[in-house]
Amino acid sequence: MDMSNAEEREVDVEINRGKDGQHEDEDKKCTELVDKSGEDDGENTDAVRLVDYGAARGRGSRPHQEDRCSITPPELLSIDSLHKVAFFGVYDGHGTARVAAHAQKHIHQIISSSKEFQEGNYEAAIRNAIAEEDGRLLKAVITKGKIIKGGSTIAVCLLDLRAGVLVVGNLGHSHVLLGVEGEGKGGGYRGVSLSNLQFQEPLAGLTGREQERLTAQHTPDIPSEVHRVEAAGSRISHESGKPRIGGINITRALGDYRYKSPLNAHIDPAKDEYLTKAISTTQENVSESFISNEPHVRTVQLKSGKRYVLVLGSDGVWNAAGNEKVLGYVEQRRGEKGEEAAGALDVAGGIVGGIARLPGSDNCTCEVVFVDGRDVTEEGK
Repeated sequence: MDMSNAEEREVDVEINRGKDGQHEDEDKKCTELVDKSGEDDGENTDAVRLVDYGAARGRGSRPHQEDRCSITPPELLSIDSLHKVAFFGVYDGHGTARVAAHAQKHIHQIISSSKEFQEGNYEAAIRNAIAEEDGRLLKAVITKGKIIKGGSTIAVCLLDLRAGVLVVGNLGHSHVLLGVEGEGKGGGYRGVSLSNLQFQEPLAGLTGREQERLTAQHTPDIPSEVHRVEAAGSRISHESGKPRIGGINITRALGDYRYKSPLNAHIDPAKDEYLTKAISTTQENVSESFISNEPHVRTVQLKSGKRYVLVLGSDGVWNAAGNEKVLGYVEQRRGEKGEEAAGALDVAGGIVGGIARLPGSDNCTCEVVFVDGRDVTEEGK
């Protein structure tokens, strides 16, 4: 697929280079901030260096842009922390942009202000922040008495530069791909197999495509997800030709409260056709949420002698391009000469631009992050 020569009207790329680095109009923008702190002053003892990063969104063929994303560099995220951590997040809204926009504003703030973050327990910080964010939105729904008919998938990363630790979390079909330079064909980027990474806990049950990503797929065609959903009192419908829970094709997300406890057990199904489709037998058998807010989380220890590329994307990216094409495009744009290599923002814009102009394309959002290990030099590894 050609990812070049994107039509400008379909590509939405914003840059914020303000003095304080604050995001401008976060409801409408993805933001990219240039990190100037990555330069080695001779006293830098960080395990990895944040070289460059950028984000881009494309509306594609959809009438509205419901994706959101955010990047918060270490100097803004971990001001009061002993750690040096950057945050990256992609939020893929469905049915509304409200949930994604709210998460864009608050998830990183909840994480950075938590006790778990200060203690370096990043997996717990991500889990708790997602639960708290979903709880806040649910409380607003119950208080106002009006259901938000929609939600958002999510893929987030915390990158601890001092420790060389990458922690990811996701709900739904937004994903994080990690590539390592020099191990692909011709020395290009290769998708990192889970079996080659150093995890805090062993992995089991992941095969094929998932092994090239750090995140998990939460859709109604995954057996473990089907089992969980059916145990909660829901059922998988195939009426549209694709497996769905009510009206959606994911099993984990922020929002989607008609499918979550306690509302899924109390809303009158006669007044909600999608809830009617989601309930397996009777409402009395509903025991818990059909759509879960429990994320898949994973910690990776990066190596000091490697160069990495981190790609976060909504399903509009992965469904259209896939892992190999994305990494191939990164390799193509980076080139052989460092001075001529495209920056992260240009790479993200090229990926999104090529996808957004395809007929029938979805909203697509992409963040690209280049990370070098401490022992990597300009000449090589």
